[in-house]
Amino acid sequence: MYKPGVIRRRITGLGLAALFVLMWLLQGWVARIGLGLLGILGVWEVYAVLEHGGSKPIRWVGMGYMALCVPVCHFCGRLSGLFVLSVLAVAIGLSAVMLKEDVKSDAPLATLFPIFYPGMLFGILLLFTYIESRMCATVVMGVLYLSAILNDVAAYEIGTVYGKKPLAPKLSPKKTVEGSVAGVISSTVLSIFLPLAAGLLCKVVPAWKGLEADIPSLWIFAVFGVVAGVVAQFGDLCASMIKRHCGVKDYGTIFPGHGGVMDRLDSILFNGLCAVLLFGFVMK
Repeated sequence: MYKPGVIRRRITGLGLAALFVLMWLLQGWVARIGLGLLGILGVWEVYAVLEHGGSKPIRWVGMGYMALCVPVCHFCGRLSGLFVLSVLAVAIGLSAVMLKEDVKSDAPLATLFPIFYPGMLFGILLLFTYIESRMCATVVMGVLYLSAILNDVAAYEIGTVYGKKPLAPKLSPKKTVEGSVAGVISSTVLSIFLPLAAGLLCKVVPAWKGLEADIPSLWIFAVFGVVAGVVAQFGDLCASMIKRHCGVKDYGTIFPGHGGVMDRLDSILFNGLCAVLLFGFVMK
């Protein structure tokens, strides 16, 4: 019989999956606003964890950066706008730290780090809400989100039942090699199945006739599935490393049984960067 904590974790996990499916299907401004809000919460959580570890960041720099990501991405040229905003945030952050004249603390690093992680990674996810073809956006965003979710679920479930060999005991004691392999396999299968299913539907649904041409080549999804299956777990371990360094168990308590935003979205953030590098060559 499952413990109450495990049941609560799974109920919350289903709710989170439903949230991302909603953002995935509605796309557009629903996804942009949703990602923007999650990004603000994520940056806030990282600052809170760093403060718990003894750092003295200037929070308003990173919070302001994340709040501006959505409008800048929309009105100022997508990737180029995010790049300029990031450079400006770094300059402002360093200036703000300099004015405090706290030369013996790690305030510069603690102030700037959340701008890059998770700030810029949330900004990268915003780029996928501007894919011109709705069919292409549906498939790519679906693979991006769902592969990370399925990776996490498979790694947890298989690792809990069959896991024996620890993957990274100092960073995340519960993760196992068996669960990690299951996560990569699940990510790859999902990444191949979803575009295949979409292509078949485009051939039988009259309203979608011809839209299969908008879907990137299957080999790109296959490569993404394998790479993302590995990268997503590095994202998870990266988030765990920060928590261990700062002496906290979770980034927050907003999701019962799961922790905070960063406890759940760490793998998706790394998948977004992977997707930009792979799919960026074949679509806008």
